[in-house]
Amino acid sequence: MGKNKEKTGNEEENPRSFPGRETLLILWKYKIYILIVLLAVAVVSSVYYYNESKGKATAVLTLNYEESASGLYPNGTRLNMNYVKSDKVLETAVEYAGIKGNVDIKTLKDCITITPAAVKNVSTSSNDYYITTTYNISLSLKKGLRRLNSENLLKMICQAYKDIFYGNYTTNRTILTSEISEVDNIEYYVIADMLETKANQLKRFISMRMDANSNYSNDDSVQNFKTLSQKVDNFLNYDIVKYRAFILQSSIKKNASHYTQVLNYKNLMQNQTYQKNMAMYDANTKGINLYNIMMSAIVMIPTRDDTGDYYMSKTNSEIDYMAKNASSNLTTANDRLKIIEQNTNILKFINMPAWAEGYDQANSMIVSMISTLNSLANDIVATDKVYVEHKMNNYLTISYGTKSFFSRIHIKRVFTICLGVLFVIVCFVYIEQASHRKQKYFEL
Repeated sequence: MGKNKEKTGNEEENPRSFPGRETLLILWKYKIYILIVLLAVAVVSSVYYYNESKGKATAVLTLNYEESASGLYPNGTRLNMNYVKSDKVLETAVEYAGIKGNVDIKTLKDCITITPAAVKNVSTSSNDYYITTTYNISLSLKKGLRRLNSENLLKMICQAYKDIFYGNYTTNRTILTSEISEVDNIEYYVIADMLETKANQLKRFISMRMDANSNYSNDDSVQNFKTLSQKVDNFLNYDIVKYRAFILQSSIKKNASHYTQVLNYKNLMQNQTYQKNMAMYDANTKGINLYNIMMSAIVMIPTRDDTGDYYMSKTNSEIDYMAKNASSNLTTANDRLKIIEQNTNILKFINMPAWAEGYDQANSMIVSMISTLNSLANDIVATDKVYVEHKMNNYLTISYGTKSFFSRIHIKRVFTICLGVLFVIVCFVYIEQASHRKQKYFEL
């Protein structure tokens, strides 16, 4: 009887207990140790995710110009956003970051991902297709590059692309970037024509920019389109004129026989054009003189303007067209005559004895003029890049992703991991208790 009572007091379960009660009691007993484990897991996970986030950075690049909806750069060439991770852009970015030679461009390229963020619908007569105008740019540094600051490096990549975008794809600067270098096999006087042509190209480019925005001035530099235009004028009106005069006075040449044949052929062609235009001028002049004077009177006809009101419009008679043609023919003929006279003058000096010491001086002048012209072209390119960026400031916008401390450590993921660890502990304790109860049951 006593043994049965002892068994009931020590081995029978409490009727008020519930499944898992012993598990909770054990968990509560060791709560401090469990909290320490969970805290350690949270710290380790946070450190891991924080270090991972240091190697990652994001940016959003948006194209805000009209041509982007058609998949084009502002200059009309085909848009290719993979150019962001091209060798040229990455090499420029690495140079900006001051780590040139310390980073493998191919490895860096594999760390960059470009994905579309938004699209615009472009409809055609045949089908509908989509052109992306907003892009997500992600940089995830691999193990060998984790020593670098991902955010700064991504900013350098975007800045390099932005500089190249404004420099190469917003306007055509081919005439500015093509330099004159090889002139060894070119006749001295022809070199002057080449340099004059190049200078006139620079002049036209500057005039185009000044016509588009005559009030633009770069406050960060003394260079602007007006001062550059004056420098080009000085080159044309002083350097070229001085060089041509020196060549003629010195009578220097590289191949007198060949150049004489060239000039004679040019004069022959120019003379044919001159004779043709003079004949057309004479024909138009005779036609005007023979025209019935009664038909030369002004003819007025009633006409409506854009607002719908009537006014009397003067019409051109045939004599007006003949007069315009005669004037154009005479102008062309006179221009050709000037060229013939200039070539004839050059021929006269070419056939004279050359001044031997003039060759070295002429070569020195050529080097100086080419250097001046190339320097002018570079200054115009630099000024134009600033102008284009000023004018097209919103063509390309970039916003960089910023992360708080909690987003860097992925607080939700850390919390989930801690819950998982706690669940594992609870399951382990519960299974151990169940196994212990089962063992005691079989012992009885």
